Amino acid sequence: MSSAMQSIELIFVVVLFCVTSVVSAQDIPNVVDRSIELETVSTEFEMADGPCWDGWSLVIPDVKGQKLYRYIAKKNELQTLVPDAGRISATFFNHGRTFLSDNANGQLAFLDGRKIVTVASFAGLEKQGDKRAYRPNDLVVDNYGGTYVTFTPQGQVVYVAINGEISVATESIDTPNGITMSPDGSTLFVSSFVPKKIWAYQISEPGKLRAGRQIAVMDDGPERGADGMTVDRAGNVYCAGPTDIWIWSPSGRLIDKIACPSKPINCTFGDQDMRSLYITGPGGLYRQRMKICGRSPSPISLDLKPVATNPIHKNESTPDTKIPADLKAQLDVVYAQYGERRLLLDIMAPKTARATNKLPCLVVVHGGGWYNGDKTKFRALATRLATRGYVVASIEYRLAGEAAFPAAIHDCTAAVRFLRANADKYYLSPDKIGAIGGSAGGH
Repeated sequence: MSSAMQSIELIFVVVLFCVTSVVSAQDIPNVVDRSIELETVSTEFEMADGPCWDGWSLVIPDVKGQKLYRYIAKKNELQTLVPDAGRISATFFNHGRTFLSDNANGQLAFLDGRKIVTVASFAGLEKQGDKRAYRPNDLVVDNYGGTYVTFTPQGQVVYVAINGEISVATESIDTPNGITMSPDGSTLFVSSFVPKKIWAYQISEPGKLRAGRQIAVMDDGPERGADGMTVDRAGNVYCAGPTDIWIWSPSGRLIDKIACPSKPINCTFGDQDMRSLYITGPGGLYRQRMKICGRSPSPISLDLKPVATNPIHKNESTPDTKIPADLKAQLDVVYAQYGERRLLLDIMAPKTARATNKLPCLVVVHGGGWYNGDKTKFRALATRLATRGYVVASIEYRLAGEAAFPAAIHDCTAAVRFLRANADKYYLSPDKIGAIGGSAGGH
């Protein structure tokens, strides 16, 4: 081959490499707000563990100090919530309730005011000859009021249904530790502590998992520690490692890492805009501002047992978000997908809707200046409209921190296209679709 041809071939390879690198770099979302440094919120913990955002404050268990704390971000104030909580290893807020992984007592519990109430005991899972008691580690709560719980020594993930029935979802994973769920509820993610692997399980029905697949591994040396997990609203997966919070796309492509001052144990999104990632560990509580938001918890919509005597955030002016018996709710339905990003909507409709009785449809668009907000904020309005004879679709859209305007407008029109295309499925009139919203949603 001539020297000229070799030069041309070399230039072609270099150009191709550069183009591929640029495309790959542009394809990776920028989720961490690097303009704001990681902040130390408090060091008043022996070991802060799995936190949760309850809509107005952050609940943090101190698993070694055996206390439950509440951090009120607006006041920058840390309060002792339950001084004698025992060894609570994780918390999760959903359906208006703070669920607790009561490691010391081997039970799933919830916080009723300042009292810890048992939901289910795991003593019945123990078999004769077992060397280790069944003590729950981490947990995540689904749209149906059921809870997935990890049991690390036993290699199991257990499901507690809304009626209290306990079943083993999987027992084929090495040292399961952290656990979280995709925004659409279709995939359960579990971290394997010792080998530092991340597993994904398709959920066929509540409590039933298909075979798992490994999607990622922490390749940062021999130190153990794939720990607590969370997801953001785009479905990206976060996991505490030996020194960093690792962030992957839903398929396991590494997006970023957040270096921590001490070994991180767990993490969750919080604050009113859900744009702060709170990180816990033996060093205390930290906060990193993000460009993308976390998932807002589902509003109170289910009749959970035992009944709480001190329901939080409940007063005469609080709108009722419970779903009436005469309505059918389909939550977190995928209406569009861009790459790995799935956009979701909630559908409420009267059970009287039929193929022969198609109803007019209203699209509910939440407010927030195209920068904040969530489709769950208008749950009470959506429910009320559905009781008046409409098929109601409350939609999420990509906020400005995730995708520049007018991406949000494009998402709204994509939702309408989806509804028209699936009019027969949802018993709606494709030529009778209207819209309602507040603030940005009114725009």
